[in-house]
Amino acid sequence: MRPIVLIIAISLFSISLHAQFKKGDMELSLMATIDKKTVRIEYSTYNGIESEENTVIFFSISPAYYIIDNLAVEPEISASSKDNSKTIIGIIANLCYTYHPEKSIGALFVRTGYGLANGLYQPVVRGVVYDKSDKFDINTLTAGCGMKFLISSSAYIKTEINYRYQWSEEEKNISSLKYTVSFSSEDICLQIGLGIMF
Repeated sequence: MRPIVLIIAISLFSISLHAQFKKGDMELSLMATIDKKTVRIEYSTYNGIESEENTVIFFSISPAYYIIDNLAVEPEISASSKDNSKTIIGIIANLCYTYHPEKSIGALFVRTGYGLANGLYQPVVRGVVYDKSDKFDINTLTAGCGMKFLISSSAYIKTEINYRYQWSEEEKNISSLKYTVSFSSEDICLQIGLGIMF
């Protein structure tokens, strides 16, 4: 593990490009978070207790292109999965504004976006990942803010507090009874990652 970390660090420091969030610049960031939850349910009708531990992993890759100084279009492809469940894929179009004070090693950023996914993580249903279908029909709104800590002129460590709201509606038809089922999920998490500017 140590040699891999050393190789990545040397690679990031060896890139000597001059990009600093200017029009025409590009960057690529990789973000991840791990969410570990224990759900405990006690039943009052009988002396039963259920306890389940879930680990949810979230990973995203975001290339960005600065359309004007400090403002980038940032498509995001994400994947999340609970222990042994099907992986959920999301595609989001973000706008990201980055403010980098002169001579500072940190750059503040805010971003927001909309996209679609093929499932959602729904904590209210005992912390399970809910897969609605193979279609991309789960709406996703996202907003985030954080800091890019420059470790060279072209590489940074990125931290972000991210809010994600997902929703979907599905029409059901059972024995001439029509009704609509609505699903929604909100999540706030801390993401950490690496970025390269070119």
